[in-house]
Amino acid sequence: MTHRRDIEGLRAVAVAAVLAYHAGVPGVGGGFVGVDVFLVISGFLITGLLLEERRRTGRIDLAGFYGRRIRRLLPISSVVLAATAIVGAVALAPTSLADLGTDVIAAAAFVANIVFALRGTDYLAGDADPSAIQHYWSLAVEEQFYLLWPGLIALVTLGRRAITTRVTIAVSTVIGVSLTASIALSPAMPTWSYFGLHTRAWELGVGAALAIAWSRIEHLPGVLRNILGWCGLAAVTVAIITFDRVEHFPGWAALLPVAAAALYALGQL
Repeated sequence: MTHRRDIEGLRAVAVAAVLAYHAGVPGVGGGFVGVDVFLVISGFLITGLLLEERRRTGRIDLAGFYGRRIRRLLPISSVVLAATAIVGAVALAPTSLADLGTDVIAAAAFVANIVFALRGTDYLAGDADPSAIQHYWSLAVEEQFYLLWPGLIALVTLGRRAITTRVTIAVSTVIGVSLTASIALSPAMPTWSYFGLHTRAWELGVGAALAIAWSRIEHLPGVLRNILGWCGLAAVTVAIITFDRVEHFPGWAALLPVAAAALYALGQL
Protein backbone atom coordinates (compact mmCIF):
# COMPACT_ATOMS: atom_id res chain seq x y z
CA MET A 1 0.00 0.00 0.00
CA THR A 2 1.54 3.29 -1.10
CA HIS A 3 1.62 6.45 1.00
CA ARG A 4 -1.71 8.27 0.76
CA ARG A 5 -1.44 12.03 1.19
CA ASP A 6 -5.24 12.28 0.94
CA ILE A 7 -5.55 9.97 3.96
CA GLU A 8 -3.12 12.15 5.89
CA GLY A 9 -5.33 15.08 4.89
CA LEU A 10 -8.40 13.37 6.31
CA ARG A 11 -6.48 12.71 9.52
CA ALA A 12 -5.80 16.44 9.73
CA VAL A 13 -9.51 17.18 9.19
CA ALA A 14 -10.42 14.73 11.99
CA VAL A 15 -7.96 16.29 14.44
CA ALA A 16 -9.06 19.82 13.51
CA ALA A 17 -12.71 18.86 14.03
CA VAL A 18 -12.03 17.55 17.53
CA LEU A 19 -9.99 20.64 18.46
CA ALA A 20 -12.69 22.96 17.12
CA TYR A 21 -15.34 21.04 19.05
CA HIS A 22 -13.48 21.44 22.34
CA ALA A 23 -12.76 25.09 21.59
CA GLY A 24 -16.49 25.70 21.17
CA VAL A 25 -16.20 26.92 17.60
CA PRO A 26 -19.74 27.63 16.26
CA GLY A 27 -21.04 25.27 13.61
CA VAL A 28 -18.91 22.25 14.54
CA GLY A 29 -20.97 20.83 17.40
CA GLY A 30 -20.40 17.35 16.03
CA GLY A 31 -16.64 17.72 15.82
CA PHE A 32 -16.23 14.83 18.25
CA VAL A 33 -16.87 12.47 15.30
CA GLY A 34 -13.30 13.21 14.26
CA VAL A 35 -12.33 10.43 16.67
CA ASP A 36 -14.45 7.92 14.75
CA VAL A 37 -12.89 9.01 11.47
CA PHE A 38 -9.44 8.67 12.98
CA LEU A 39 -10.15 5.15 14.24
CA VAL A 40 -11.26 4.01 10.78
CA ILE A 41 -8.10 5.44 9.24
CA SER A 42 -5.92 3.80 11.89
CA GLY A 43 -7.53 0.42 11.34
CA PHE A 44 -7.00 0.80 7.60
CA LEU A 45 -3.34 1.81 7.76
CA ILE A 46 -2.16 -0.57 10.49
CA THR A 47 -3.96 -3.61 9.09
CA GLY A 48 -2.61 -2.82 5.63
CA LEU A 49 0.92 -2.79 7.03
CA LEU A 50 0.39 -6.07 8.89
CA LEU A 51 -0.99 -7.84 5.83
CA GLU A 52 1.76 -6.46 3.62
CA GLU A 53 4.37 -7.77 6.06
CA ARG A 54 2.65 -11.17 6.16
CA ARG A 55 2.65 -11.46 2.38
CA ARG A 56 6.21 -10.19 2.01
CA THR A 57 7.92 -12.17 4.78
CA GLY A 58 5.48 -15.00 5.50
CA ARG A 59 5.08 -13.89 9.13
CA ILE A 60 4.15 -10.98 11.37
CA ASP A 61 6.94 -9.78 13.64
CA LEU A 62 5.01 -8.93 16.81
CA ALA A 63 8.10 -7.71 18.68
CA GLY A 64 8.95 -5.42 15.78
CA PHE A 65 5.38 -4.12 15.60
CA TYR A 66 5.23 -3.23 19.29
CA GLY A 67 8.73 -1.78 19.17
CA ARG A 68 7.66 0.57 16.39
CA ARG A 69 4.54 1.59 18.28
CA ILE A 70 6.58 2.35 21.40
CA ARG A 71 9.13 4.42 19.48
CA ARG A 72 6.36 6.30 17.71
CA LEU A 73 4.18 7.10 20.72
CA LEU A 74 6.17 6.95 23.94
CA PRO A 75 8.54 9.94 23.55
CA ILE A 76 5.96 12.60 22.69
CA SER A 77 3.31 11.05 24.94
CA SER A 78 5.68 11.07 27.92
CA VAL A 79 6.67 14.68 27.32
CA VAL A 80 3.04 15.82 27.16
CA LEU A 81 2.09 13.90 30.31
CA ALA A 82 5.10 15.19 32.24
CA ALA A 83 4.43 18.78 31.19
CA THR A 84 0.75 18.44 32.12
CA ALA A 85 1.63 17.05 35.54
CA ILE A 86 4.08 19.90 36.21
CA VAL A 87 1.66 22.63 35.13
CA GLY A 88 -1.16 20.94 37.08
CA ALA A 89 0.92 20.82 40.24
CA VAL A 90 1.43 24.58 39.99
CA ALA A 91 -1.96 25.72 38.70
CA LEU A 92 -4.56 23.31 40.09
CA ALA A 93 -6.17 23.32 43.50
CA PRO A 94 -4.89 20.58 45.84
CA THR A 95 -8.28 18.85 45.69
CA SER A 96 -7.85 18.32 41.93
CA LEU A 97 -4.30 16.95 42.05
CA ALA A 98 -5.30 13.43 43.05
CA ASP A 99 -7.53 13.04 40.00
CA LEU A 100 -4.84 14.48 37.75
CA GLY A 101 -2.28 12.04 39.14
CA THR A 102 -4.63 9.14 38.51
CA ASP A 103 -5.29 10.36 34.98
CA VAL A 104 -1.60 10.75 34.16
CA ILE A 105 -0.83 7.22 35.36
CA ALA A 106 -3.83 5.83 33.47
CA ALA A 107 -2.82 7.63 30.28
CA ALA A 108 0.75 6.35 30.57
CA ALA A 109 -0.62 2.81 30.87
CA PHE A 110 -3.11 3.35 28.00
CA VAL A 111 -6.15 2.74 30.21
CA ALA A 112 -7.41 6.33 30.45
CA ASN A 113 -10.68 5.38 28.75
CA ILE A 114 -11.42 2.86 31.51
CA VAL A 115 -10.70 5.42 34.25
CA PHE A 116 -13.00 7.99 32.64
CA ALA A 117 -15.74 5.38 32.23
CA LEU A 118 -15.44 4.31 35.87
CA ARG A 119 -15.63 7.96 36.88
CA GLY A 120 -18.82 8.44 34.87
CA THR A 121 -17.32 11.13 32.64
CA ASP A 122 -19.76 12.60 30.11
CA TYR A 123 -17.56 13.48 27.16
CA LEU A 124 -20.36 15.26 25.33
CA ALA A 125 -21.32 17.49 28.27
CA GLY A 126 -19.94 20.83 27.21
CA ASP A 127 -20.45 22.40 30.63
CA ALA A 128 -18.43 19.76 32.48
CA ASP A 129 -14.93 20.36 33.86
CA PRO A 130 -12.83 17.93 31.80
CA SER A 131 -9.60 16.23 32.73
CA ALA A 132 -6.50 17.94 31.39
CA ILE A 133 -5.67 14.72 29.53
CA GLN A 134 -9.14 13.57 28.58
CA HIS A 135 -8.05 13.41 24.94
CA TYR A 136 -5.90 10.37 25.82
CA TRP A 137 -9.00 8.16 25.98
CA SER A 138 -9.05 7.57 22.21
CA LEU A 139 -5.34 6.74 22.17
CA ALA A 140 -6.04 4.20 24.92
CA VAL A 141 -8.79 2.56 22.82
CA GLU A 142 -6.49 2.42 19.82
CA GLU A 143 -3.59 0.92 21.72
CA GLN A 144 -5.80 -1.64 23.49
CA PHE A 145 -7.01 -2.74 20.07
CA TYR A 146 -3.46 -3.03 18.78
CA LEU A 147 -2.41 -4.99 21.82
CA LEU A 148 -4.73 -7.74 20.55
CA TRP A 149 -5.06 -7.19 16.81
CA PRO A 150 -1.59 -8.13 15.46
CA GLY A 151 -1.61 -11.36 17.47
CA LEU A 152 -5.04 -12.25 16.13
CA ILE A 153 -3.96 -11.56 12.55
CA ALA A 154 -0.80 -13.63 13.08
CA LEU A 155 -2.85 -16.48 14.54
CA VAL A 156 -5.52 -16.65 11.85
CA THR A 157 -2.92 -16.45 9.06
CA LEU A 158 -0.87 -19.41 10.26
CA GLY A 159 -0.19 -21.66 7.28
CA ARG A 160 -0.38 -20.78 3.62
CA ARG A 161 -3.96 -21.51 2.59
CA ALA A 162 -7.00 -19.19 2.47
CA ILE A 163 -5.23 -16.36 4.30
CA THR A 164 -7.53 -13.63 3.00
CA THR A 165 -10.66 -15.65 3.75
CA ARG A 166 -9.59 -16.32 7.32
CA VAL A 167 -8.69 -12.70 7.99
CA THR A 168 -11.99 -11.59 6.46
CA ILE A 169 -13.92 -13.89 8.79
CA ALA A 170 -12.01 -12.57 11.82
CA VAL A 171 -12.60 -8.93 10.86
CA SER A 172 -16.28 -9.53 10.07
CA THR A 173 -16.75 -11.16 13.47
CA VAL A 174 -15.13 -8.22 15.26
CA ILE A 175 -17.28 -5.72 13.35
CA GLY A 176 -20.50 -7.67 13.91
CA VAL A 177 -20.02 -8.26 17.64
CA SER A 178 -18.73 -4.76 18.42
CA LEU A 179 -21.33 -2.91 16.33
CA THR A 180 -24.11 -4.94 17.94
CA ALA A 181 -22.74 -4.06 21.38
CA SER A 182 -22.49 -0.40 20.40
CA ILE A 183 -26.09 -0.22 19.23
CA ALA A 184 -27.48 -2.22 22.16
CA LEU A 185 -25.47 -0.65 24.98
CA SER A 186 -25.15 3.03 24.01
CA PRO A 187 -28.62 4.02 25.35
CA ALA A 188 -28.34 1.90 28.52
CA MET A 189 -24.63 2.40 29.35
CA PRO A 190 -23.68 5.63 27.56
CA THR A 191 -20.41 6.29 29.40
CA TRP A 192 -18.97 2.79 28.97
CA SER A 193 -20.20 2.71 25.39
CA TYR A 194 -18.54 6.00 24.55
CA PHE A 195 -15.17 5.14 26.06
CA GLY A 196 -15.13 1.35 25.67
CA LEU A 197 -13.04 -0.73 23.31
CA HIS A 198 -15.94 -3.20 23.03
CA THR A 199 -18.15 -0.56 21.36
CA ARG A 200 -15.39 1.11 19.32
CA ALA A 201 -13.54 -1.90 17.89
CA TRP A 202 -15.93 -2.12 14.93
CA GLU A 203 -14.77 1.30 13.74
CA LEU A 204 -11.17 0.10 13.55
CA GLY A 205 -12.54 -3.11 12.02
CA VAL A 206 -14.18 -1.21 9.17
CA GLY A 207 -10.79 0.27 8.34
CA ALA A 208 -9.27 -3.21 8.56
CA ALA A 209 -11.88 -4.54 6.13
CA LEU A 210 -10.88 -1.87 3.62
CA ALA A 211 -7.25 -2.92 3.94
CA ILE A 212 -8.18 -6.56 3.27
CA ALA A 213 -10.11 -5.62 0.12
CA TRP A 214 -7.59 -3.05 -1.07
CA SER A 215 -6.16 -5.12 -3.92
CA ARG A 216 -9.62 -5.01 -5.53
CA ILE A 217 -10.48 -1.46 -4.51
CA GLU A 218 -7.42 0.13 -6.09
CA HIS A 219 -8.45 -1.23 -9.49
CA LEU A 220 -11.80 0.57 -9.47
CA PRO A 221 -12.20 3.23 -12.16
CA GLY A 222 -10.63 6.55 -11.17
CA VAL A 223 -13.82 8.51 -11.81
CA LEU A 224 -15.81 6.24 -9.50
CA ARG A 225 -13.19 6.50 -6.77
CA ASN A 226 -13.19 10.30 -7.08
CA ILE A 227 -16.96 10.35 -6.63
CA LEU A 228 -16.75 8.04 -3.60
CA GLY A 229 -14.02 10.16 -2.05
CA TRP A 230 -15.93 13.41 -2.41
CA CYS A 231 -19.11 11.76 -1.09
CA GLY A 232 -17.16 10.59 1.94
CA LEU A 233 -15.74 14.05 2.61
CA ALA A 234 -19.22 15.58 2.26
CA ALA A 235 -20.69 13.03 4.69
CA VAL A 236 -17.94 13.71 7.25
CA THR A 237 -18.73 17.42 6.97
CA VAL A 238 -22.45 16.77 7.49
CA ALA A 239 -21.72 14.79 10.66
CA ILE A 240 -19.41 17.49 12.02
CA ILE A 241 -22.03 20.18 11.43
CA THR A 242 -25.20 18.35 12.55
CA PHE A 243 -24.24 15.90 15.30
CA ASP A 244 -24.46 18.43 18.12
CA ARG A 245 -27.94 17.06 18.91
CA VAL A 246 -27.02 13.36 18.96
CA GLU A 247 -28.20 11.87 22.26
CA HIS A 248 -26.48 8.47 22.39
CA PHE A 249 -23.11 7.83 20.85
CA PRO A 250 -21.61 5.80 19.24
CA GLY A 251 -24.55 3.42 18.50
CA TRP A 252 -26.45 3.89 15.26
CA ALA A 253 -25.29 7.48 14.91
CA ALA A 254 -21.64 6.48 14.46
CA LEU A 255 -22.50 4.65 11.25
CA LEU A 256 -22.49 7.97 9.34
CA PRO A 257 -18.97 9.21 10.18
CA VAL A 258 -17.56 5.68 9.97
CA ALA A 259 -19.14 5.06 6.56
CA ALA A 260 -18.01 8.52 5.46
CA ALA A 261 -14.40 7.78 6.42
CA ALA A 262 -14.59 4.45 4.59
CA LEU A 263 -15.93 6.12 1.44
CA TYR A 264 -13.16 8.69 1.60
CA ALA A 265 -10.54 5.93 1.92
CA LEU A 266 -12.07 4.23 -1.12
CA GLY A 267 -11.62 7.45 -3.05
CA GLN A 268 -8.74 8.88 -4.99
CA LEU A 269 -8.53 12.59 -4.21
